[in-house]
Amino acid sequence: PTGAGSSVNRSQVSPPMPFGPQANGRSMYESDLAGNRVVYRADQDTHGVHEIFSAPLDGSQPALKLSIPGEDVDAFVVSPDGATVLFVVTEFTYYPPYQYQELYRVASDGSAPAVHLNSGVLDRTLPVFTSDGTRVVFETSNGSLFIVPLVGGSALGIADDVDSFELSPGGTHAVWRVALGPSFRLYSRPLDASHSRRALSNELDEIAIRFSPDGNRVFYTGASTLAPRNLFSVPIDGGTPVRLNPSGNVQQFEVAPGGTHVVYVADQERAGVSELFAVPATGLNGVKLSGSMPDSGDVAGTPAFESTPTGSELVFRADKEADDAFHLYRVALGGGAVDRLVTSPVARFALDPEARRVAFLA
Repeated sequence: PTGAGSSVNRSQVSPPMPFGPQANGRSMYESDLAGNRVVYRADQDTHGVHEIFSAPLDGSQPALKLSIPGEDVDAFVVSPDGATVLFVVTEFTYYPPYQYQELYRVASDGSAPAVHLNSGVLDRTLPVFTSDGTRVVFETSNGSLFIVPLVGGSALGIADDVDSFELSPGGTHAVWRVALGPSFRLYSRPLDASHSRRALSNELDEIAIRFSPDGNRVFYTGASTLAPRNLFSVPIDGGTPVRLNPSGNVQQFEVAPGGTHVVYVADQERAGVSELFAVPATGLNGVKLSGSMPDSGDVAGTPAFESTPTGSELVFRADKEADDAFHLYRVALGGGAVDRLVTSPVARFALDPEARRVAFLA
């Protein structure tokens, strides 16, 4: 609890580790919550050997070692429900010299021993749980993408030549970028490999992607040597991409809650003047949201705008009234009146989770 007159109860969950990395001694490196427990990686027992431990948040029981004793753990990730921990161990052979990674799962409460899932040369990225928590997706260092059941079994190959990947919100598809020299192309495939990969884009530079909430559509921005950064929408199983912005260079975009519209910032009407727009997810009949803007004005910031949880309104930051004097404004998703929220200039802002208040730095 916090606030006037409140106190904070602290519980020690790990043994004392008084010597930090600066002193070349024992230290805790990462931690994460797993339900009512905390999972952490530390060289708690042996200096330089980083193992995974779990302890109750209230400190009522001593920490349990989850990983294989004596094995140095590179990284770990906790499942969405907090019940399972994945961890990666690097192994070496000396004749011939070779390095490879072993992937394990273990119950976060230590109720069952670690189970080996797969061997291979894993990429720097951590394995990713599917949304239902029953499978794990991982990338190898040669750019291959695999999925393996959490209970163990054979890994299924999904993709090759992967530069980076994301899973759709429903956990049905993987979407990944393939590097083609300085440019990229976007592909998708179901995680059950029920059909081959489908191209979602042409060759573009600096592709950034978002998903519709149901995972059925992919939205992305990308530029080419002959065109500015445009915004596209395409079904996740492939099809003809639809360009959502008629012109201009798209700087930021997000899918509005509910997935019916995409909101973006672009200099769509006047070169160099960044304004706020909304367009249906399938294209056509977009609307400008930021209202009138002087030639020196811009919608800008990190972020430049945020949607309320229902998606019915947006708050954005712009210098609509004087150059470089940025204020906060509110507008409906469908457009209309633009209301200024505060009188002082705003450097950054964030909505509270229920969008009843806006926090800002002046």
